[in-house]
Amino acid sequence: MDGRAHSRGFDARGLGRCPRCASPLRERLESIYPVVVFVYVPEELQVRRLVQERGLPEDRARAMLAAQMPIDQKRDRAQHVVDNSGTREETREQLQHLWPLLTR
Repeated sequence: MDGRAHSRGFDARGLGRCPRCASPLRERLESIYPVVVFVYVPEELQVRRLVQERGLPEDRARAMLAAQMPIDQKRDRAQHVVDNSGTREETREQLQHLWPLLTR
């Protein structure tokens, strides 16, 4: 990913968690929404964040991810993808670039 939001939701603030964003992909309902924005992070970084930030054992973190649709499949089904593997500021910049495209 090149550090920018890619054409391919999140909340209006841009950085909050948005459980509804993952649900359409998990339930394969993305076709009923006008647009799906997916916040992407590579699987290994997901594991590291679950272990470091939530205190989960690594095997538990991996089991949680294994029970979900693979992240690359989720990414491929979204109309817009935001790369969340960098800093919060980098993610915020991508969302600020994407927001006008979603609100026209």
